Amino acid sequence: MGELIATPPPESVPPPGSGLQKGTLFAVIALAFVAVMVIFFPAARIFLAISLPIGIVCAVILYFVNRRPVKLPDEENKRPLGLS
Repeated sequence: MGELIATPPPESVPPPGSGLQKGTLFAVIALAFVAVMVIFFPAARIFLAISLPIGIVCAVILYFVNRRPVKLPDEENKRPLGLS
């Protein structure tokens, strides 16, 4: 019921951002997986050759569409309930 959970002393906890980040680690694992699939499975080469250009085109379109800031229309009555 009233168990205490031991926490490490503050000096033994590494500071944020030190070491290999999770995102970097998973990106390396994903690239290794794709490399193994491309080397050992011919169908993966075809899939990659088709999907990679489609992904690049989609990324470029999304980049240019989202480059412009969103402008919200001015509202006449910004506080319709009269709350402040």
